[in-house]
Amino acid sequence: MIPSVIETRPGEEKQDDMANELPQSASKRRARQAGSAGLSELSKQLRIFQAKNEAQAVEISRLERQLRILADLQGINVADLRKALEEACQNEAFGEMQSRVQKLRAELEAAMLAKGGVIRKDMAAPEIANLQLRVGELEEVEEKQEAEIAHLYDQLRHERARATRLESECDQWKKDTSGYSDRLKSEAAKASQLEKEFQDQLRKMQEEYAKKMQEGLMSVQSVAKEGGTVSATYVSPEMADEYERLLKAMKDKDEELRKAREELNAEHEKNLQLMREQENASRLNSLNSQVENENRVLVIKQLQEADSQNELRLAQYKARFAVQDERINDMAQQLDSLYTAFGLLKEEVESDNLTRAALRNRLDEADAAMARQVENEQKKTLKKKLAKINARNSTSPATGASTPERRTESPVARSPTAVTESFNEPITPTARPVGSPQALKSSPSDSQTHSTWQLLGLPKNNQSRLDTYVSEQPDQNGVLISGMLIVKSNSMVKNMGRKWKAKNSKIYLNGDHFQWDLGEGKSFALQFGVSAIEYNPNHPLSFVVKTDPSSPGSPVIQAAASSEDDYKHWMSALTKATSGDEYNPMNDPALGTADDRDIATTTSSATPTSASPVASPVDMTPNRETTDYELAMELSRQEFV
Repeated sequence: MIPSVIETRPGEEKQDDMANELPQSASKRRARQAGSAGLSELSKQLRIFQAKNEAQAVEISRLERQLRILADLQGINVADLRKALEEACQNEAFGEMQSRVQKLRAELEAAMLAKGGVIRKDMAAPEIANLQLRVGELEEVEEKQEAEIAHLYDQLRHERARATRLESECDQWKKDTSGYSDRLKSEAAKASQLEKEFQDQLRKMQEEYAKKMQEGLMSVQSVAKEGGTVSATYVSPEMADEYERLLKAMKDKDEELRKAREELNAEHEKNLQLMREQENASRLNSLNSQVENENRVLVIKQLQEADSQNELRLAQYKARFAVQDERINDMAQQLDSLYTAFGLLKEEVESDNLTRAALRNRLDEADAAMARQVENEQKKTLKKKLAKINARNSTSPATGASTPERRTESPVARSPTAVTESFNEPITPTARPVGSPQALKSSPSDSQTHSTWQLLGLPKNNQSRLDTYVSEQPDQNGVLISGMLIVKSNSMVKNMGRKWKAKNSKIYLNGDHFQWDLGEGKSFALQFGVSAIEYNPNHPLSFVVKTDPSSPGSPVIQAAASSEDDYKHWMSALTKATSGDEYNPMNDPALGTADDRDIATTTSSATPTSASPVASPVDMTPNRETTDYELAMELSRQEFV
C-alpha cells in the first residue's frame, strides 16, 4: 500500500472500499444470481429433459410394440409365427429405422446440450489460470512499486535531514560571523581609543617638555643676567638626560604604536578573511539548500504521479476483477444447475433402467412361454411322426432292420425362437428330432451328409471363396488367419431365430497385440496373456473367447467353425494370439466330444428301431441343441448370400 505521508485522494478510495465491502442482502444476491443465470439455463434444461423423454418414449413404444407382437403371436403354430414375424419385420423395418434415427438424434442433441457445461468449464479453466497468473504479476508489480516508493521516501527523509543540518550549520556560521564582526568592531574601537590616549599622552609630554625647556631657558637667562656671561649652547646635564630619556620614551612609544597598528591591521585582515570565508560558505550552503529544496519538490511530484498511476491501475484491476468474478459466479451457477440436471437425468435413467429391466423380464417370460408352447407342439408332431414310423416299421420289419433310419428335419424345427437363450442364460430344452451334424457327416450317403456351408445353402461354385487363409506368422499385412466363421449374436429381440450368422473374420497384428475383426464394424482386441479361450459344450466345433475374464463387462465372443480343419486352424491362431503357445488338438475336449458323438450316433443308427420305439426326452437333449445350431445356420443363409 502507498504510505500515508503523501496526501492522495483518500475520500474516493474510502468510498470505493466501502462500496466493495458493503454486504448485500440475501434477496439481492438471489435476484442477482437469477438475473445472471436467466431463463436460458431453464430453457436449456427443459430442452435436455424433452430430448431425453422423447428418446425414452421412442424406446418404450418400441418395446411395447414388440410385446404386443409377441402377445398376438401366442397360440400360433411355428410356420404361421415365422410368416407373421417376416411380415411384421417387413412392415415395421422402416418405422423402426425412423424411430432409431429419431432416438439417436435426440440422444445426440441431449449429449451436446449436456456437454455444453463441461465445454464451458474447460474453456473457462485457461481463462481462470491466466487471471491467476495476471494477478500474481500485478502483485509483484505492486510490491516492486511499494519498494520503490519506500526507497524514495527514505531518500526524502535523508535529504530533509541533510537540509536541516545544513541550515543549522549555516545559522551557526552566521552567528560566528556576527560575533567576529562585533569583536572586530570592538577591537577597532579599542585601537582608536588607545591611539587617542597615546596622542593625548604624547601631547602632554610635549607640552611638559616644552614647559620644562622654557623654564630651563628662563633659568639660564636669569643666571646669565646675574653672572654677566651667558653661553648660548649651555644645557644642564639634568635637562640633557631628561631630554634623552623623553626622546627614548617617545621612540619606544612610537615603536609600540607601530607594532599595535601592525597587529591591529593583521587582526583586521584575518577577520576580513574569515568573514569572506564565512560568507562564501553561507552562500554555498544557501545554494545547496535551494538545490535540495528543488530536488525535494521534484521527488514529491514524482511520488504524486506514481500514486495517481497506481490508483488508476488499481481501479482498472478492480473493475476487471469484478467482471471476472461475475463471470466465474455465472459459470459456477451454470455448473451447479448442470449438476442438478445431471442428478435428475441420472434418476430418470435409473427409473428407465428399472422399467427396461421389467420389460426385459416380461419378454423373457413371454419367450419362455412361447418356447414351452413350441415344445409342446413339437412333442405332439414328434409323437405323430414316431407313430407313423412305428406303423411303417411294423409292416416291413426286414426292411427296417437292414436299412438305417433316415432322419428328416421337422418343419417345426425352423422356428425363429428355437435359439433365443443369451450367452450367460441357462439352456431351455426343446423338442427336436434325433440327430447331430457329426452323425450326418459320418453317413456315407450324399443326400444325408451335409457340411456347415451346405446347411447355409451356398452353391458349390461359391465355396471356393470360403477357404480359410492361414499363416504361421503374420504376413506383410499383419494377417494371421482369415476366413468364414459362424458367430453368435447376443441380442435378445432384434434377431429372433437368427442368432448365428456367417461372417468373414480375420485376426491381424495391430501394434503390440492382435485384433479380431468380425465384420459389420465389430472388432475386438486380443490382449496377450489376458484373453482366454474356452470350449463350448453346447455346440460342436464351437468355442468361447473372453477378451478380459477379470472384467465382468468385457466382450465375450461365441463362434464355431465349419469343419474340424478350420476349427484347428482357428484354435491354433487364437492360442498363438492370446498366449503364444502351440495348439495341441489331442488336448482339445471339443474334438473328443465330436468323436464320442459320432460313435454314439453310429451305434444308435445300427440298433434296430423296434428296440426303442420312442426316444427318451433326456437322450434327445444334445441332439435338439445341435439341431437348433444347424437350423440357425440355415436361417442365416439369406443374410450371408
